[in-house]
Amino acid sequence: MPGAVTQEMPSTAAAASYVSEANDKTIAAIAAPGAAELYGLTVLAENVQITDTNKTRFYVLAASRLQTEGQRNAVFAVSCEANQIDDIIAEIHNTGAELVTLHDRPEGSQLGSYHYIIEIEKETGLTDSLIEKIAAIQDLRFLGSFDVEEK
Repeated sequence: MPGAVTQEMPSTAAAASYVSEANDKTIAAIAAPGAAELYGLTVLAENVQITDTNKTRFYVLAASRLQTEGQRNAVFAVSCEANQIDDIIAEIHNTGAELVTLHDRPEGSQLGSYHYIIEIEKETGLTDSLIEKIAAIQDLRFLGSFDVEEK
């Protein structure tokens, strides 16, 4: 849609809902085909992602800590100034773990302050001592560990 004006939405489902409620044929949303069905929309184009390797990550949460030893991935959270995240990433790298993803969201009360979700990987598997070492870095909070499963 050349020349289209974009508007950020909280999710693709929210975008589909917005288009449905607006009932305006001049606006469209990028969403899953199921959202079109749910909100009574017509699919205009399929497979509009920029890359075929586009994937959505889901984290399954549990109330109690599950096994960590030997799993390859872990997720941490930290709230800090934007200028501190490079140092945190470097410290994580120095432990032998590799950064997989970094998600940020503005903290909201102070300019330049963010909440970060950091996913790491260690091909040879994580150990409890490595998790503790990383969690000690500048207020990182360990959220959990897992092995990646492709669906």
